[in-house]
Amino acid sequence: MRCSYRQESDRLGMELYQGPLPGFVKATRENSISVALADAYRDWYGRLPPEGQIRAWNNSLVRLKDVLEPSAPQDTGVLLEYELPLSSLRLDCMVTGTSPVGQQAAEVIELKQWESCSSTEEDSLVVTWIGGRNKPTLHPSAQVARYQQFLLDGHAAFYGESPVTLSSCAYLHNYRPKKGDPLLDRKFEELLSRFPVYLAPDYEQLGGRIRDRIGHGGGLSTLRRVLTSKLAPSKQFLRHVGQVQGNPVVHPTR
Repeated sequence: MRCSYRQESDRLGMELYQGPLPGFVKATRENSISVALADAYRDWYGRLPPEGQIRAWNNSLVRLKDVLEPSAPQDTGVLLEYELPLSSLRLDCMVTGTSPVGQQAAEVIELKQWESCSSTEEDSLVVTWIGGRNKPTLHPSAQVARYQQFLLDGHAAFYGESPVTLSSCAYLHNYRPKKGDPLLDRKFEELLSRFPVYLAPDYEQLGGRIRDRIGHGGGLSTLRRVLTSKLAPSKQFLRHVGQVQGNPVVHPTR
């Protein structure tokens, strides 16, 4: 089920699934995608994933398939549960392809099963039902913004010469907004403009975004580049850290 572009001994990061769009569509249609992810999780961590995680895969990935299948070309790359460099965070999905101007491009898509949320005084947080209780958590736009910055700071495919163009969004496929919904509060306006959230009625708009940003072929070569590029802090990131700490910056050997 997993399509590998490198030998296990050369692995720099971790992903639970990678491959072309048709394979993902087939596995999802046959209800085997969560089995493949669970098997890969067990191989990597030595234990089965939590039942809640398996349910989330079953519920969300079929919705993602319904967006991608009519919107993205057959050679689109699909990457699921990808561990971010220099962290233990895993992004839900990345799809890869080429931009309208022929540049390699990738879109991070965070998947949420949320149905509602409430406001909190914290700038980047909302309150929603997670793990059997209401708890404060990052707004989805803030979460994908964090993921994107991790990649820009620590993954060589996304910085340097001719980088892969990176953009990010969230898809809350069960969420139907109400008037004055806290998720769309004005305090999140700038964040939403950069990292949009697509709700239950917005699946066609999300498909249009995918088609426009990565839907011009070359998805598997872009995926290969993401999987084989170095995981190392960018010069810009090291310069920023040095300025904050007041220390001289020593650039890594490339």
